[in-house]
Amino acid sequence: MKILAAIMVSLSLLVTASCQLFSDFNDDCDATKMIEVREPVIYLRTILPSGIININSDLSYKFPEATHLHISGSIQKVYCNGDKSGYFTFSHNIYPGDYTFTELESGVFLEQPYQYKFQNDKDKLLVIITYKAWFSDGKIFESHTFTDEFFFKGIRYEVNQIKYYISLDDLKGDPQWRQVTS
Repeated sequence: MKILAAIMVSLSLLVTASCQLFSDFNDDCDATKMIEVREPVIYLRTILPSGIININSDLSYKFPEATHLHISGSIQKVYCNGDKSGYFTFSHNIYPGDYTFTELESGVFLEQPYQYKFQNDKDKLLVIITYKAWFSDGKIFESHTFTDEFFFKGIRYEVNQIKYYISLDDLKGDPQWRQVTS
């Protein structure tokens, strides 16, 4: 009987200690849990500046003069605890000649929407994106690959188009471009 009692006490201490370990691990996520679960349909919107693509000190091109722009990458949900899900790749073509300078500078929505459930302020979307631009002289340039994280509070709403979106402002900075053959 004494052995059985000792085993029961040891087992209950072990279970209590392991629950405490799990509780500490989840405290951060419990503290940032959202009151209401949100599940918006999200578009990616890219800002295409009317400025210049600087390849090097001797070579530059005007972005709106590109005949074709290819945007490729991926989007994935990362939960507060680090688990990942909902991985999608995308590949979109934009023809800058189809847009005005104002439209290019205010943002072009990519066609494919994505829907993710946000249950925690620390849930985020991880977006990886690369741009490739073709010009009428046959030159093709590719940007370096951008990676960015977006939390629910970073998702915006476009009233005129009635869309939730993530703004991919990467080209507003000074990305590094390299010439490619295809």
